[in-house]
Amino acid sequence: MAKIINKGSIKFKILSVVLFSLFLLTFALGYFSFQFSKNRIVMMLGDSLKGISAAIAGLTSAEDVSFILQNAEVIKRSAPATYDRNNDAGLISPRRLDENIGSSRPSAEGPKALYDKYCSLLSDIKKINKIDSSINIYMASGNRLWMTLTSEPAYLVGASYIMRPEAGEALASNSARTTGIYKDKDGSWISAYAPGGKLPLQDKRIMVEVNYSIDSYIRILRSELGIITIICVVGFIIVAFISYHL
Repeated sequence: MAKIINKGSIKFKILSVVLFSLFLLTFALGYFSFQFSKNRIVMMLGDSLKGISAAIAGLTSAEDVSFILQNAEVIKRSAPATYDRNNDAGLISPRRLDENIGSSRPSAEGPKALYDKYCSLLSDIKKINKIDSSINIYMASGNRLWMTLTSEPAYLVGASYIMRPEAGEALASNSARTTGIYKDKDGSWISAYAPGGKLPLQDKRIMVEVNYSIDSYIRILRSELGIITIICVVGFIIVAFISYHL
C-alpha cells in the first residue's frame, strides 16, 4: 500500500528552512556591515589622531611644561576662570608640584604668558584639524598624568588623573597609541596618546592627549544599518511569498 505524503507538511518544512536561512543571512549581513564600518572609522581616525598627537609632542618643551606646572597657582590666580575642583586627587600646592614634577628651568616669559602661548597653539591646531573635543598636554609621572595645558577655556593646570592603559603603552613603546572606541557619560570617543620630551635626570615626560567625539559617526552608522535592515526585511517578505508558492 502506497504511503500517503502530506504535501502541506513538506511545503511548511521547506518554507521554514528557507526563511530561517534568510533570517540568518540578513542578521549576519547587518552585523558584519556595522562592525566593518566601525573598524574602518577606528583605523582612519586613529591614524589621523596619532599623527596629530605626535606632532604636538614634538612641538612642546618638557622644561616649559614643568615651569608651567610649578607656577600653576600663579596662573590660576591671574586668570580666575573655572577649573576642575573635582578631579580624583584634587588641586595640589606648589610644594607638592615641586615634589612630584621636579625643578624647572627659568623662563624668559612669565608663566601666564607661556601658558597662553601654548593654549593658543593647541586651539589653532584643534580648529585646523576640525577637532571638536579637547587636546591636552600632561606631565607623566609614575601612573599619574598632571594636567598642564588644554585647548579648552578652562584652567585645569595642576589637576592630577590616573593614567589610561593606552597612555602607559605609549610611554613604554615610545610611540603614539589610540584607545579604540570607548563610552562615558558624554558619549562615544576615540583618544590618542603620544609621549614627548623628558626632563633631564628625571623619570618624567610629556604626554599629549587628543580626544575625538564620534557620536555623529555612530549616528550615521546606525542610520545606514536601519536602511540595510529595511531592505533585508522587504527582501525577506518577497522571498517568503515566492518560496511559499514554489
